[in-house]
Amino acid sequence: MVNTAISYYRKHKKHSEDMISLEDAPYPGFEEDIVSQITADEILKLIQEIKPIYKNVFLLYVVEGYNHREIAELLQINEATVRSHYVRARARLQHLIKKYYPHLFPSDWAVKSFKGNEN
Repeated sequence: MVNTAISYYRKHKKHSEDMISLEDAPYPGFEEDIVSQITADEILKLIQEIKPIYKNVFLLYVVEGYNHREIAELLQINEATVRSHYVRARARLQHLIKKYYPHLFPSDWAVKSFKGNEN
């Protein structure tokens, strides 16, 4: 089993060079000018609706300016977990903006349910 995994890894290793990090990945379908139409207080209220661990990572990264490694050390969790929490927080915030501010989006943008916990 281990040899099979190693063989698979070696065979497909060349494709890993084509991958980009989560931090560099684009977030499709969400325009910065939409966020600029919402006040900071309104955004902070929406952030309060995010699950606490996701919210903490999001605030440390976006507001406080920590990088993923620093947040991982601070919260004593894996760096990959920090990235995952950040992506989930961002997705949840996007969902909440679409839900509470539908007038900012073209009429063909439907609010899709957010997979996972609502908090």
